[in-house]
Amino acid sequence: MPRINFRINIKGAKRISRRVLWFLGERAFVVFLTLVFVSLFIGAVIFYYYGFLVIIDEPEARPQEVQLGDESYQQFLENYRQRKANFENTDSKIYFNPFFHTNIQQ
Repeated sequence: MPRINFRINIKGAKRISRRVLWFLGERAFVVFLTLVFVSLFIGAVIFYYYGFLVIIDEPEARPQEVQLGDESYQQFLENYRQRKANFENTDSKIYFNPFFHTNIQQ
């Protein structure tokens, strides 16, 4: 059984890449048009899947409303009132302003 050599031939890779780049450079206009049409095709596919199909297959609305229990709503309101009271009762400390020479205190 012959052994397979997996080493990369750097000189061969350079030679092949140089030939490919020269081929593309000599036919720059054709390559440009090809890339433009490929990008237009990809854009059309993306538009079709995310723009056109979404309009056709609109999701259905939920048949029943989401109902919140009275107990959990009251807990939320109590928590909200407590946070609001804590916020209003905080003492605001006035810090020294380094941009002005006077420190205005209220």
